[in-house]
This record gives sequence, C-alpha cells and structure tokens, in this order.
Amino acid sequence: YIARFAHAICLGFPPSDDQLRFPVKPIVTGNPVRTHVTDGSKKRGLDLTVLSGKNPILLVVGGSQGAEALNEAVVQHIDALLDVCDIVHVTGPEKTGAPKRAGYWKTEFAHEELRDLYAIASIALTRCGAGMISELAINGIPMLLCPIRGLANDHQFENAVRVEREGAGHIISQEDLPRRLVPTLTSLLEQKATLLMMKKNTAHLSQPEAARRIAKIILESVARKKKKH
Repeated sequence: YIARFAHAICLGFPPSDDQLRFPVKPIVTGNPVRTHVTDGSKKRGLDLTVLSGKNPILLVVGGSQGAEALNEAVVQHIDALLDVCDIVHVTGPEKTGAPKRAGYWKTEFAHEELRDLYAIASIALTRCGAGMISELAINGIPMLLCPIRGLANDHQFENAVRVEREGAGHIISQEDLPRRLVPTLTSLLEQKATLLMMKKNTAHLSQPEAARRIAKIILESVARKKKKH
C-alpha cells in the first residue's frame, strides 16, 4: 500500500501480476547479496566435507536457524537419498541431522565456509527467504523449494512461485515433502538436461550489481526531489 507514495519501486524478483499494477513501474534490481558468496572453492568444499565430488551433491539449508521439517525429511529418507547423491546438511543451531555415514556431512551452522558449500552443490533443498534464494541463484544452484506458509504475507511462498516460474526450481509443500522428496530429487538428477536448464535459469533471478543499482536509484530519486524544491 505504500507503493502509492513511492518515487521508485525496486523488486528482488520478476514482478507478480499485482506488482505490475503498481502506480510506479517497478524495477527488477535483484536482491543484494554478500560479496564473498560467489568466491567459493570446490576444493575447499570437498576438503571440508570429505566428499569425493564424484556424485551429485544435495545441499540442505533451511536458513540461518535451520528447518526441522527439512531435517526430518532428510533423516527419514537418508538411505534412499544417499542412493542417488551425497548430502551436505546445514541443520541449524542445536538441531540434529542423521547419524554420521559415508556420503553425508552435516554442520549446525555455516558462515564463511558456506560459499565453499555452494561451490560443490548440484542442487539445494531450501526454505524460501529472499536472501537464501538470491545466494543460491547467484551461484547457479537449482532449487527444491519448501516454503513456510502464512508467514509475513506468505512471502516465502510468493518467492518460491517466482523461482518456479523462472524454471530455476520446483516447489514441494511441507506436507508433501516426506512423500515427494526422494522421487522428485531422483528424477531431476537423472534428467541431466533438465537440471542444466534449471541451473541456467537461475541467471534470471541473479543480479550481481543489485546493491549498486539500488543505491543509484535512491540517489537519483533524492536528486530529483531536491531539484523540485
């Protein structure tokens, strides 16, 4: 509703139909991301996780606090998942994952080393905050999206819809996750051309110069306002 007062409207993702009706035409600037997240090293990532890099790698990350629903789905289906991929699991602080086994590596939290985990990921199972989606997209990582529903105007679901619409991910509802995780992941990993296309489509969501563009728009808007006065 504050759009009516705006001189400029910046969007992190391509606009929804409602956003196209804003009184000011929105500008898709992308979401600013931390500058170092694209500087990951595949070697560092494999050394850290002690994975061979010969198998596809599923990165499971539920945001800064982790996500119990994602953790539980991984634990429940760990054997079936390890039949098709290796797993890097960021569980969240004080949250548990599966017991230690070959092809599975877990940590409660990843900070600087997260960029190296991005560098080795073939696909990610993730919640749908704008920041996490943007970091995965800028690293070219296809996504299995499990949004939290009803939170803050359902923004996670809206984010997930945009990613799916751009062909960079697939939505799996939290209710369907236990049933659909393994078959969906298996199908995608078998369809290498589809997975490659999803990887390419992440570029539609990735704007490396987002922070610079937003700053420029703000400065231009301030300058115009000053000129009028």
